[in-house]
Parts: sequence; structure tokens; C-alpha cells
Amino acid sequence: MLVNRLSASFVILFGLSLVYFIFPIEIEKLDYGWVRPQTLPNICSFLLIIFGLVQLVFPRGKVDIQFNQMLHIGDHQINDILGAYNLGIDTLWFNNNDEKWSQDFPKPDEFKSWDRLPKIIENKYE
Repeated sequence: MLVNRLSASFVILFGLSLVYFIFPIEIEKLDYGWVRPQTLPNICSFLLIIFGLVQLVFPRGKVDIQFNQMLHIGDHQINDILGAYNLGIDTLWFNNNDEKWSQDFPKPDEFKSWDRLPKIIENKYE
């Protein structure tokens, strides 16, 4: 539960920093119309703050996910696939550039189009 509270605190601080520091600098100010450029970003920031407060006050139980229960989809042989492989995470290689596999660890299943991903996952886990 400590991790949940820490992550909730981070979400709250992120929302506050958006409202008070980032958006006032980055968003253009207009004095006409009822939907101004800062309206949607401010709504999103306040929602982050509210959801963070809810998570802080009512943290959920422990999240118990093991690496062998995860799937990592990546396009880089070293940064994505090797890192996940070393942790024991199942991987899929998004190879849209038709690269050759040049690593000394086992090549994961690969795909070239995001349209095929649901079918690949369905076949892999059913």
C-alpha cells in the first residue's frame, strides 16, 4: 500500500505542477470565447489531482504481478527485447523495418503490422 500512496502523491504533484507551473508558461492566453486554450488542460490536471487524492485516501491492496505474467512489445532488439528477456518477461518484436535478428539470445515472435497484434496475442495465450 505504500507504493500506491507514493504513486498517488506523485500523480497529485504532477497535476499541481501542470496547473501552477507548466500550463501558465506554455498555453496561449485568450480573453474571448467560453472555451479557452487552457480549459481542457486544466480539466485534465484537476482530474489527475482528484484521482491522485482518491488513490491516496483509499489505496488498493498489494499489486502482485510477476515478470512471467507480463508481455512486453518492443521494436528495438537491445533496448526492448533484451531488457525484457533478461527479466524473464515474455516479448513480442514489432519488426516493421524487416530487420534481421542479430542477437545471441532466442528470437521472440515478431509481427510487422499492428493489425495482427490481437490475433497474435490470442494465439499465444489461449
